[in-house]
Amino acid sequence: GIVKKVYVALGDGVAAGKPLIEIESVEVGEAQSDLLETQGLLELARSNFDRVSALRQEDIASEKEFLEAKSELRAAEIRVKGALGKVRRLGKGGGAGRLVLISPSEGAVLKMHAVPGELVKTEESLVTIGDNASLWAWADLYEGDIAAVKSAQGEDPLVAAISVKAYSGEKFEGTL
Repeated sequence: GIVKKVYVALGDGVAAGKPLIEIESVEVGEAQSDLLETQGLLELARSNFDRVSALRQEDIASEKEFLEAKSELRAAEIRVKGALGKVRRLGKGGGAGRLVLISPSEGAVLKMHAVPGELVKTEESLVTIGDNASLWAWADLYEGDIAAVKSAQGEDPLVAAISVKAYSGEKFEGTL
């Protein structure tokens, strides 16, 4: 599909269920169209079943016609259920042929790869949401520095601070 709207930016906090990106997709449009078509066929099958049922009660329609109308109604109900399931699996709709990606959990936008007008594929990761309340940072030490770090650490944890591009000017303290 094609990215139409981006609702968040790198570093933004998001709540579960908050919209992240809106994508225009041919597949979503086709699924929505199939659902509308099957709903129309269901309405027609229901109307036909009601008509044949009324005629059957007056012995005007045959048992065969009644059973055929009942079978067509049941088949139409199954097709609508299948089409509705496909639309739901594709995600929350944002209008005709549109799909709104929503945040599955609370957290922050840690990684962002989506700009309006960009062509995206299903295997691409567009947004990474994470809970950064607790982080692990890996650091490399030169062999000669290990003894100094171990000595400074002593019995108590050693305080450390890191900074990251997403939060320029801020330092995050932790322990080693």
